[in-house]
Amino acid sequence: MRVTVIFVLLLTAMNIIALKSSAEGSGKEVFWYEVSVQHGNGTYSFIGTSTLNIEVLIQKLKESGFIRLNNLVYPSESTGKVIYYDWKEWDPVKKPQIYLNSRYVIYVQPLTGDPKSSEILKKKSK
Repeated sequence: MRVTVIFVLLLTAMNIIALKSSAEGSGKEVFWYEVSVQHGNGTYSFIGTSTLNIEVLIQKLKESGFIRLNNLVYPSESTGKVIYYDWKEWDPVKKPQIYLNSRYVIYVQPLTGDPKSSEILKKKSK
């Protein structure tokens, strides 16, 4: 009986930790980037997050691997102002993440934060 009670308490504690972790995300810092890639005669830019800081991201690109961007957003220009929207508003079928082949990356531009954030927009308008 005592072992059963300890086991149930242990399972309950593990479930609480798992729920807390999923609610708070991974706990890792995320960095916002714009990454431009060559595609035929044109280029495409993707804006999203990575848990890799700029130095590690550049090293991964040098190693000729793939990099992943999460939380993709897309820009829309209206009334002369660029507004960023969640990827799902543009394409609800695909996940808001992409794997980019480093062979085609032209540049990586770190951003100051989430481009959808009103705080970023307030700083820009000042």
